[in-house]
Amino acid sequence: MGKSLIGLDITSRDVTMAQLSGGVLKGSARVAVERLPENMMMDSAITSPESMSAFLKSMKKKHKFSGTDCAVLLPESSTFFRPLTMPEIKEDQLRLNLPYEFRDYVGSAGNNYYYDYEVEEITTSEDGTRTMHILASAANKATLTEYASILKKAGMRMKVALPREMALMNILKNSPENAASEEDRAKNLREAEIALDKQLKAEEKAEAKAAKEAAKKAAADAKAAEKKAKQAEKERLKNLKKGVQQDDASEEAGDAAEMLRETAGAQPHDIEIPDTGAMEASASNAKTENLQAQASDQLMTEKIELVPEGEHAVIDIGYGHTRVSIFSGISLTAYKIIEIGCTEIDAAIADRLNIDPYLAVDYREKNHEGILADPAFEPVYEQISLEILKAFNFYRYEHQDSSIQNVYFCGPGSEIAQLKNVILSDNELAETPVTDILPRSCKALSEAPHCAMSIGAAMQSFLSAKVKKMNLVEKPSGANRISIVIPLAIILAVGIAALAKFGVIDRLESVNQLRNELSKLKSDLSDIKTQTEDLQTVKEQYNRYSQNYKTDDEEALQDRLEMISIIRTNADGLASVSAYTITGNTVSVTLTGSNLEALGTMREKIQTEETVESMTIISAEKKSKSGETYVQAYATISFKDAGGEEE
Repeated sequence: MGKSLIGLDITSRDVTMAQLSGGVLKGSARVAVERLPENMMMDSAITSPESMSAFLKSMKKKHKFSGTDCAVLLPESSTFFRPLTMPEIKEDQLRLNLPYEFRDYVGSAGNNYYYDYEVEEITTSEDGTRTMHILASAANKATLTEYASILKKAGMRMKVALPREMALMNILKNSPENAASEEDRAKNLREAEIALDKQLKAEEKAEAKAAKEAAKKAAADAKAAEKKAKQAEKERLKNLKKGVQQDDASEEAGDAAEMLRETAGAQPHDIEIPDTGAMEASASNAKTENLQAQASDQLMTEKIELVPEGEHAVIDIGYGHTRVSIFSGISLTAYKIIEIGCTEIDAAIADRLNIDPYLAVDYREKNHEGILADPAFEPVYEQISLEILKAFNFYRYEHQDSSIQNVYFCGPGSEIAQLKNVILSDNELAETPVTDILPRSCKALSEAPHCAMSIGAAMQSFLSAKVKKMNLVEKPSGANRISIVIPLAIILAVGIAALAKFGVIDRLESVNQLRNELSKLKSDLSDIKTQTEDLQTVKEQYNRYSQNYKTDDEEALQDRLEMISIIRTNADGLASVSAYTITGNTVSVTLTGSNLEALGTMREKIQTEETVESMTIISAEKKSKSGETYVQAYATISFKDAGGEEE
């Protein structure tokens, strides 16, 4: 496992960060969600890179994320992704071919994109043809440069850049069940190796013992032969002494004497005794090879049942998009990006309550007063569900034998129970919590479903360094580096030789030093000029804020808190106020009262206030809930200009 990465997902409304340590099964996790200031993003583009850098730096510090290396999810507007199938080819050929695979997406601007890929699997047909199944992506170089610059100013480094699809792939490949399966498999292999090693050692010990006994027997046989030869020689000498001529005895004695002489003259190493060391080495090598072969066979043949099995879908409900990804096991088989999401829900809330869309996001996230259960939003839920249903129906048409078993929800929309219920009902699906496939350390984190994509990006550090992984951080070509470095090295060597020959190195160093000093002086002078130009503006701002100076328009504005206090005081006991919108000295309110008379009484009462000009009820509607009837009205209350009240 590599160094821990900070997963980073910058959306049109918020930023999510995630950092994991210790692996999928054990360890810790940290996630965070921060709302972006209004207008920080416009049409998926960052309007102020400097402000974004400051925001990210502050967020990282606030939530105590460690390290600087980040895995960034790139915006959909400048990134393309597609699965590819092609005959097996070399890497340099594949990289050369990738721009052609995306020509329908990028058109003639192919040189403005950086391409990368990841091999999902290689299959072999019955005739031996090998086919590559790869996941490829193209990212706009300008976007990569912008994101790298923003992170650098925030004190971070863009080490990994990914399309959103790869974050999902990381989650599924490294789900807790798959990690456990891999761990069990490794454990089984270790146990098999230990058992085979024990067997090897036992057989080596038995063979060494047999070799030792053979050597001992050979030595005993040599000793017995020596004894027999000595006895025969002794008998021959005795017979010669007696003058007894026995041909047979003489022949036997001669043979025995010859044996004695050969034995007596032999050195210990001349006796043929089995080489136990060679036997042990040979046996060890043979057994080791056998051990490795058996372990390798087990590695190749053991099948890991990766989960989740069967067909399933992941629905990422974002702000401007909803992404439907369909998987078979852990292989991506289809995906669809739908141009609708939480932004439409926020707009409906803003329209329903007559509030600003930016404020409506807070109402949705907190489900303010159960607002998400309002029947007025059901058409929006149905519209999103209908687009998802179209994607599933098309997939089922293309795959007649498909049977999607369950669905995982993630993204900011995964927190809207009413929307999920409509989607599940219309598509006849069952939900499985997305935390089931996230690292176990994320299960207790309530924000984990919202941050699932940034968690997937952070999981890039869990992938094996031995396997080629997708990374859209642009890298210079090795061939280009060589073609540039070699000529530069030759020029540099010639230049150094020329400078050494004419003895002007010291003089050039002196000139360069003077140039650097001159550049610094020019820079200081430019800073002084800039500060001088801004001096008048700074003085005006200082005089204004230090002396409580206001413009004429600002002097005319009533105190906002005082305006709200007056409205609440006069509404007490007569009506409840559910929303305020203040423009200048005019307040638009939503009122709920028991009847029209109560609202009329409030109107008469509030108009007696010295600072109030008038109150106008724009519209009123009778409603009922749980058998009780009430009136909901929209009104505007105009206040007098500050300082213009009648004495």
